[in-house]
Amino acid sequence: ELAYGALKYIVEEGPDADLFDSTLDRIVRLNDHGRADGKAVALSKHPGSRDGARTTMNCFDEPHRLYLPRQLKAHQTMDANLPKRPLDDPWSLYVGTAGQPGQGSVAEEIHIEATQIAEGKIQRPDLFYLYRTDDDPERDLSDKDERIRAIAEATGPIGEFGPGQFDEIASKWDRPGADGPYLERVWLNRWKRQGDQAFDMKKIKPGLCRSGERIPKGGFITLGFDGARFRDATALVATSIDTGLQELLGLWERPDDDDLEDDGWEVNEAEVTAAVEDAMTRYAVWKMYADPHTGPKRSARGLRNGLTGWRSGGPPE
Repeated sequence: ELAYGALKYIVEEGPDADLFDSTLDRIVRLNDHGRADGKAVALSKHPGSRDGARTTMNCFDEPHRLYLPRQLKAHQTMDANLPKRPLDDPWSLYVGTAGQPGQGSVAEEIHIEATQIAEGKIQRPDLFYLYRTDDDPERDLSDKDERIRAIAEATGPIGEFGPGQFDEIASKWDRPGADGPYLERVWLNRWKRQGDQAFDMKKIKPGLCRSGERIPKGGFITLGFDGARFRDATALVATSIDTGLQELLGLWERPDDDDLEDDGWEVNEAEVTAAVEDAMTRYAVWKMYADPHTGPKRSARGLRNGLTGWRSGGPPE
């Protein structure tokens, strides 16, 4: 929305405003006869909305915030549209800062691709990656003058947009409760684990994440279920008692862009129930810890009563 809003302002207030017809939903370029000759549209993060489109340019604003499953699918769908018009030289633009390592955001995917290109691991690179940061390991960020120099280095030759801007940014580190890694990420463009991120995925993924490995059918497991029906998310996780391997069986996340005061979004209870019933059938479930959601339509007690209907064959002989 920020990028689209800026584009809308430019075409409306610029010297060629008569060449465009703009609304809150789309910007149409007009030809010499006043007819539509191309358009730009603002998209929500739903993958189906652009499926089949013949796009010549995608713009992803703040891609480090695109990490939910449906956001990643939307990016995948939009990227898949580009090869449909090769003669029009289609391309994508990504504008943002560093994200949280291990979060799996679109920005992280692009960063990993750029790193692999630099290492010669991609045979036909088609990515231009302009990444500026301050990564001086000797930089003492407890010193405000050092922080100002770091901010200047990460910003580049354009410098301050106004007198004292870097000093004001550097002062944010001194505030009570300041999240230093977050500030390093957004102002120094460093890939840093945020203070509220429970696990360092850069350390976990190499040794503990086993992509593609599954708990075998009939495995002796426990289930963990935690849910928020309206305001957060619901997840179902299986843990193998024999190996400790964990597998995500279901995840229902509230979209970031939904208004928390709007009760229109809700976890699909039928899908959750189906996932639990499938787990009870597919595995030998020893125990299930369930911390269910609460809400006006169904109480936690009501869901707990429903849990009695979920039964498994028990541990293997």
